[in-house]
Amino acid sequence: MNIHSNNAWVHVCYCANGGENIAELIQDRPKQRLLRFYDALNQGPLKDVHIPSGIQAREAYWNNICSINPEFSSRGLGYTTTELGTGVLLPAPAANESAMIWLGQTSNEQMMLRAVCAYWPDTDVWLADVRQLKPWFPAAFPSVPCFTPQALAKLESMTERMKPEHKRELANEWHELTRQDHVVRIYQNEKILGVKEDFFDAFLLESCTKEWQFQARVAGNCQANSGYSSVGDVFLFYRLHQMAQRGLVEIQRGQHEDYRFDKIRKL
Repeated sequence: MNIHSNNAWVHVCYCANGGENIAELIQDRPKQRLLRFYDALNQGPLKDVHIPSGIQAREAYWNNICSINPEFSSRGLGYTTTELGTGVLLPAPAANESAMIWLGQTSNEQMMLRAVCAYWPDTDVWLADVRQLKPWFPAAFPSVPCFTPQALAKLESMTERMKPEHKRELANEWHELTRQDHVVRIYQNEKILGVKEDFFDAFLLESCTKEWQFQARVAGNCQANSGYSSVGDVFLFYRLHQMAQRGLVEIQRGQHEDYRFDKIRKL
């Protein structure tokens, strides 16, 4: 039995792409619960994210991103506006609960960690970083959804408690990010950095050719070649749309409903 399995824990994961693996891991532990963090904090405004006006600004940002394609706009974000921002972190865990943060090297997982450190300063926080599993799974992308419950059980026995000074450092980083005007953030050298909204444009343009190809291929090449694979494809499609308006590329809308298969070429 794992050393953590009989204690009261709240497990936190960024689950836009997963969470089921952790749910399976803890399903027979009555004293433990899973908190799913939905919002992609590597994009969109963060100022006043703790109050309604900040959430409204994030919602408006995402609505604008989605507006480039009627099919995607009608589907929406895939989660409710109540799950935007950091509201899911309130209230903080009970005094008898410790927190296990499941994460890897994606900017969204790292942003989630910084938010936890800021919102839960008095909570006993432990880190389950899937990068520790690289010796056993060298080909796996270092993000929580890429690992099985069995692999995560192995990681659970390797977790470490966060030191107070480390928590304060990441909390301060969060507070600084919320004072900035950036709407795009990357994870680089163990830090979250705000960058310009057109940061990925050069990678996108490099992925385009004079021949028609699917938008999905261009976005995928950008994710692979830029080194920042956690940037969302919807945001990249939005940037391609902006580039088309500037006359850099041409987008051909097909008869299908899936916007990923719109064709694009460099002008």
